[in-house]
Amino acid sequence: MVGAPMTIPGHQMTKRVLRLDCTRHDPETGEAGRYNPIELEFLEEKARDLDALKVGDVVEVAFSVNGREYTDRSGQQRIFTSIRPYRLTVVQPAQTVQPFQPVQPSAPAAGGSPVYYPDQGAASNDGDVPF
Repeated sequence: MVGAPMTIPGHQMTKRVLRLDCTRHDPETGEAGRYNPIELEFLEEKARDLDALKVGDVVEVAFSVNGREYTDRSGQQRIFTSIRPYRLTVVQPAQTVQPFQPVQPSAPAAGGSPVYYPDQGAASNDGDVPF
């Protein structure tokens, strides 16, 4: 999901959030593990990089991890960690899924003879089972 551009009050800065589904899947069965969403904040000109994304795009995000110390209200030293993305690359575009449309058999040929389909009329020893 790509969030709408937001202006940060008092900073004249634009940011957008990109939510990634980083759920791991079993390589053998394809079964999804625990849902693992991650949100990354893109600032200023990097926020415009999100305009071209579509839901379902597989992306690669390069980022830096930054930390800083601060003192909380109780006087205890803490560390705040942030992830700052700096490059976004579409690795595989979203797959467009066409609605299923069954194949219609052709009309008989101009001479009135039926069109031959390889499965039709094949001898079968399985009684009335068509396959």
